[in-house]
Amino acid sequence: MGMTPGALALQRFDKDPHHALGVAVWDDLCGHGMRVFESDAAVGHERTGIALSLQREGVMLMWQMGERQERGIYEDSLNGERSRSVAAVMTGAVAGSLAALGYHVHAEFVDKLPFPALYVHGRSEK
Repeated sequence: MGMTPGALALQRFDKDPHHALGVAVWDDLCGHGMRVFESDAAVGHERTGIALSLQREGVMLMWQMGERQERGIYEDSLNGERSRSVAAVMTGAVAGSLAALGYHVHAEFVDKLPFPALYVHGRSEK
């Protein structure tokens, strides 16, 4: 049997203590139709969806929009407000999906982003 999409994408992090959790999160999200990419991957249109990175605290996920929306998210305009709203709704949808899949998730504001990052710390064994 070949490697899963998450195992392939995160294979360079195979010594990281959160590698197995990152692979599980990646594969579960992809298996439910969500686009996941490694946060240090090449830029471009493929970077729209869920950016995943392995951090000291666990697996960090952030909603990533297209370049135009990302640039406008800080603007005091209708388009900026819409981008902030979409990012907040999508972050909530990802958090809810992970919780439904049995993961332990918390949200935390990092940097100066107007929406939180999600941290995954583990999964229920049930």
